[in-house]
Amino acid sequence: MASSASLLPPPGLEVRCCCHAAKGALRVGADAAVPLAFKGRITLRVENSLRIGLGGRSLWLTDFAAIAQSPVLGEVVLRAAEFDTTPFSLIELTAAAPPTFRQTLFFDFTLSIETPPGCAGPAVLTNKATARLIDDRLTGFPPQGALHRLHQPVDLVLLGEPDRIVAQLVEFPVTVVHQL
Repeated sequence: MASSASLLPPPGLEVRCCCHAAKGALRVGADAAVPLAFKGRITLRVENSLRIGLGGRSLWLTDFAAIAQSPVLGEVVLRAAEFDTTPFSLIELTAAAPPTFRQTLFFDFTLSIETPPGCAGPAVLTNKATARLIDDRLTGFPPQGALHRLHQPVDLVLLGEPDRIVAQLVEFPVTVVHQL
């Protein structure tokens, strides 16, 4: 049987993935949630070993962007923000045979809406609290078709107005596929 260290990705590995969230949903104000299909990219760099459970690694989110088109909102762009303040993401080995992993992606982001309801022009929002995407059934890393889901909906505020929640990312089930 392989050691837990051999099942984990080596530090320094850069993992580029494409991502697709076909069933995203964004609620702006009191309006009903608008369905959005996002396509984009995510890049992670494997960092240090973690001494938790069967072992793990910290992951540095170095790039993330996803775009959706909506007849209601126009172009909606989700983009990682403040790489230096976002906590490290995690890949944890939860079972050695067969190898099973839990990946938790932490990310702070801006969300640009081309034509937000009730506004004269574009709006740029940011998450009020760090978002978490989780897949606790990965069978390998880097992911190949892994479905990550939001831990909970993400409240969004206007930049510069951190106490005024104006929207919520309700759903963001994102499939992540490693690009070779």
